[in-house]
Amino acid sequence: MQGPDTLAIICEVRLYREGLAALLVERRRHAVVGLSPVQAMQGDLARAAPQAVLVEAPLLQRVPQQQLGITADMAVLAFAVREDDEDAVLGCAKQGASGFLSHDAPLDELLAALESVRQGGIHCSPRLTRLFMLRAAGGALASPGAESPLTLTTREREVLDLITHGLSNKEIARRLGIESATVKNHVHHLLEKLHVRRRSQAAALHATQRLRADPARAAGGMQSN
Repeated sequence: MQGPDTLAIICEVRLYREGLAALLVERRRHAVVGLSPVQAMQGDLARAAPQAVLVEAPLLQRVPQQQLGITADMAVLAFAVREDDEDAVLGCAKQGASGFLSHDAPLDELLAALESVRQGGIHCSPRLTRLFMLRAAGGALASPGAESPLTLTTREREVLDLITHGLSNKEIARRLGIESATVKNHVHHLLEKLHVRRRSQAAALHATQRLRADPARAAGGMQSN
């Protein structure tokens, strides 16, 4: 059951995870491992070494991803998301979720979301995209006592904006007219500056913090591409 194409499902209700696993095996033709939170925390997730992890949103909000055994090389998709609970949605994003599925999402959307996050993209509904964009726009109004804005180059901000829109590295490269390797370097620097492990976490921070370009480095950043 191990391998790069393995999908893990972490869900507290056994009936749900086993039923969903059976459906995905039939549709994806790949290995699917269904785990309880306890099994995941006891090392079963690490042993399965999945490429992607499907996690109940309420569980992901309560339990840190490291405690569940989720590592930075695993794409995380949160399901049973309550889109009307903005704090919960952003909480899942900060926990590393790259995709978000509502309670009534159909199986076809799940399959599309899995493919998107496996390719390094971000999957969310138009409503959640609007939420992230509104939070990003509202971030310019820093609340009293908020941390000072992070310093990003102009190019890094462009890359971060496109990450927040759900674009993969290849799509960002095409949009900006630069090499994929250059985008990868920008993403690496972004994650270091934001002190996060995943691009989805960077997108969540972009939706909640005020970011500004570094005028001293902006020109140099543009020329390096």
